[in-house]
Amino acid sequence: MNIRMSRAVVALALAVSATTPIGAHHTVAAVYDATKTVTFRGVVTQVDWQFPHIIVHMEVRNADGSTTGWDVETVNPQGMRRHGLTEDFVKAGDSVSMEVLLAKDGTRHAALETITTPTGTTYLSMVPR
Repeated sequence: MNIRMSRAVVALALAVSATTPIGAHHTVAAVYDATKTVTFRGVVTQVDWQFPHIIVHMEVRNADGSTTGWDVETVNPQGMRRHGLTEDFVKAGDSVSMEVLLAKDGTRHAALETITTPTGTTYLSMVPR
């Protein structure tokens, strides 16, 4: 292949890649146990509204009354905005209920399926499967 043809192929590949959406960097099923949902009830301690995923940090109430810190991953900020949510949909100090998928590696990290806010509003399917 001559130099002109090589440049044309590279230019075409770059043009196509610039206009084609890129898929997620990982699937939910690769990191989380997508076969069962667990319910968390607790208090939000912090919300990191950032890319690549928003993380809701919370203290989850255990059956014995103690609490355990968890990090719950949601979609990215643009995805949350598509759901009609802004940075203040939950804040530190809010009591929430969440249905989550737990991390396969046993860490205290989860993916958000649903969240019920202090106003009683429930948002569904916050992470793509």
